Amino acid sequence: MTAIGSGATIFGCAGPQLLAAERAFFRTADPFGFILFGRNVEDRALLSRLTADLREAVGRDAPILIDQEGGRVQRLRAPLWREWEPPLDSVLAAPTPEAAVRALWLRARMIAAELTEVGIDTNCAPVADLAFPDTHPFLRNRCYGSDPTVVATLARAVAEGLLAGGVLPVVKHLPGHGRSHLDSHLALPRVTAPYAELHATDFAPFRALADLPMAMTAHLVFDAIDPDRPATQSPRMIDLIRRDIGFQGLLMTDDLTMQALSGGFEGPLDMLLALSRTQKVDLRKISILKLAEQYLEFVEEARLLRIELAADYLVMAAWLAFLKSRLLLPPDPRDDGPSAEELAEHLAFQLERLAAMRDAGAQLFSRDQLGRQFFARGLAADLTQSREVRYTATLIDLMRAYARIRTRDDFRPFVLDRDHVYTMEQALDRMRGLIGSTIDWADLTSFLPEGWSATPMARRSATAAHFAAVLELAKLGKVTLRQGDTFAPIQLRRRDP
Repeated sequence: MTAIGSGATIFGCAGPQLLAAERAFFRTADPFGFILFGRNVEDRALLSRLTADLREAVGRDAPILIDQEGGRVQRLRAPLWREWEPPLDSVLAAPTPEAAVRALWLRARMIAAELTEVGIDTNCAPVADLAFPDTHPFLRNRCYGSDPTVVATLARAVAEGLLAGGVLPVVKHLPGHGRSHLDSHLALPRVTAPYAELHATDFAPFRALADLPMAMTAHLVFDAIDPDRPATQSPRMIDLIRRDIGFQGLLMTDDLTMQALSGGFEGPLDMLLALSRTQKVDLRKISILKLAEQYLEFVEEARLLRIELAADYLVMAAWLAFLKSRLLLPPDPRDDGPSAEELAEHLAFQLERLAAMRDAGAQLFSRDQLGRQFFARGLAADLTQSREVRYTATLIDLMRAYARIRTRDDFRPFVLDRDHVYTMEQALDRMRGLIGSTIDWADLTSFLPEGWSATPMARRSATAAHFAAVLELAKLGKVTLRQGDTFAPIQLRRRDP
C-alpha cells in the first residue's frame, strides 16, 4: 500500500513482534505509516507493544492502519475481540433505514474503541462500493447496498462513528469496486461500463463522501477512462478522482502485493488466465494467437519498466513466441510432434482447468468459516450431567415469600374516584361568583355546594377545595379571612377596594 502524490509508503511487518532488522529498516526508510494484518495479531498486550514499537522506530506518532470492517475482513477476532457479522447482513436485518444508520454508527464507534485501546488510529473503512447482482463474493456482503444514496448515507454513518471514537476512516475502493467479477487479490478485474453509467452510479457515493480525510483506490481497469492501467496506477484516473469525484484528501492505493498488479501473479499460466479473460469469450474459444501477443506485450512492458521477471515467465514468453510462429506459418509435414492447433488446444485446456480451480477456491473462501461465522457444538452428547440443589434462603426470605403469596390475590390497583372529588379550580370559579354578595362575615362551610355534604368523602373534598380557593382569593386581595380560635370555623367576607 502506498500514498499517491508524495511517494510516501505504508509498510507492514512480519509478525506480532517487531524484529530488529525491521526496526532498522523502518528507521532508515521513514514510511508514512504502517498497516497491520492477521499475522500481526495475537493478544492485546503484544499488539499494544507492536504499535508502540512501530512508532518508536520512526520517532513520531505515525498512523497505524488496519482493515476492521467486520465480517470477512476483520483482523481483530474472537475470542479477544468482538466478532461482527458482514455489514450487508446488518443492513438487511435492520427494521428501518434509520435503524440501519444507527446500527452501523454504533458498530463503528465500538470498533473504534477496540482499535484505540491497542494503539491503532486508522481503519480502512467504510466500503462505499455498490453491491450489484454479479459482484464477486469476496466483496458483495462487505458492501452496504445497491442504491448510491443509501450507500453514501450508511458509509457516512460508519465514518462518523469511527471519528467519534478517535479513529480516522479510509473510504474505499475508489472509484468503485462493485462491478468487479473477479477477486482483485487474485486477478486484475476489468470494468467495461460506459463513463455516463459509472458517473451516475459507482462514483456517486464517493462524491458524497469526498470530504473524508483519507481514501483508497482499487486495482481495477476501467476501459472508459484508462484501458491500459489499473486505477491505482493511472494518472487519468487520479485526475478523475480529484476533479470529477472531488476528493482532495490523502489518496492511497490498495495493497501492492495483490496479484491484480503485474508481477503479482503466481506464475505465467496465472498471468495468461488473467489476459484471456479480457477477451470475454469462453476459454475453449479464446484466440491463442491474440493471447500470445498480449503476453509478449506484457513481457516487453515489464522490460521497459525494468521489472525483473522470474525465469518461468521468460520461458513461457519464448514458448508462446514459438507457438505464435507455428500458428501463422503453414505446417511442416516433416514435423513429428503435435501440431500448432493441438498445442493451442492443450494451452486452452490448462487455462480452463486453472479457471475452474480459481472459481472453486473463491467459492470456498466465500463460505462461512468455522469459529467466525458459525461455531461447533460445545459439549459432547455423551457427557453425563449431575444436578445438586442447595437452598440458601433464610427464615426471613421464606416469610417474605409466604407473605407475597398470601397477599397476591388481595392486591387492587388504586383508582381515583373522580365522582367524589371537587377540584380547586371548580371551587375558585364558584367563589368568584359568590364573593361579590358577601358583605358580612360568613362561615366557609356555608359556601359548600348542595349535595357535597351527603358523604364524608365528598364533604372533605369540597371543604379542602374551597379552603384552597379562599386562600388564593385572599392572596389576590379579593377577600378577608379570620378565625376566632384554634379549630374554630374559618370566616370570610369581601374586601372593599
